[in-house]
Parts: sequence; structure tokens; C-alpha cells
Amino acid sequence: MMDGMKNIDVEAAFESNFLLDENFKYVDIYGKTMNFGAFEKEVHKVFDNLEKVDFSFSAPDVRIVTRDVAIVTMPYKGKFYFPGSTLSFPECGSTLVLQKIDNKWKVIHFHESLQESEFVTTEL
Repeated sequence: MMDGMKNIDVEAAFESNFLLDENFKYVDIYGKTMNFGAFEKEVHKVFDNLEKVDFSFSAPDVRIVTRDVAIVTMPYKGKFYFPGSTLSFPECGSTLVLQKIDNKWKVIHFHESLQESEFVTTEL
């Protein structure tokens, strides 16, 4: 997932690692809950318009809950570069709940939050 995000590759970042059905949930930084379809639309809206990205991920904290469920907590920071503007998120946290389905780990729940009160947007 991290390599896919750094390479602006939606398939590698999300589509191959996330559950692609109605059981997936995403909670964005504003508290809005989305199903996979809405999340995928949001991801493409951002990633399809990017010129480049700069991400820095901290080591993930992985907690195995059962043989088939794990919780991953991962702080990160980054910057999206769009034509004419940038979008910075200096201190973010994400929590992912993964479930082993057909012998592969899939993200079934994804929650992001900001340490700051809002994104920092600047004009280039």
C-alpha cells in the first residue's frame, strides 16, 4: 500500500489491498463514512490529478487480534502536488483493520485523522 501511494498507483495502493464490497468502510479526516465505491471515487479524484507525491510513513504498529484479524496503526505525513497547488498533511494517523480472506490480508476498515485542525493548502 505504501509503495503504491508513493508511486501514485491506485491499484497497488488501494484496489489490490482493500475489500471490494459493501463490507468495507472508510472514515475520512472529517468523520465522513464511505463504502468502497465512494472511497474509490474519492481516491481517483485525488490520485488521477496528482503530479507527484511526497510521503513519509512511520513504522506500522501491528496487533494480531485473531488468526484472521489484525489492526494496524500507522502515523504518516505527506504532500500532494497538483497543477497550481499543493496539499500538505503534516501529521496524520491511520488505523486499518485487516481480515484474512481467501488466504490474503484485506483492509476491511480504514480510518484517518489529522493531528492538525485542517489541511494546509498553498498556491505554488
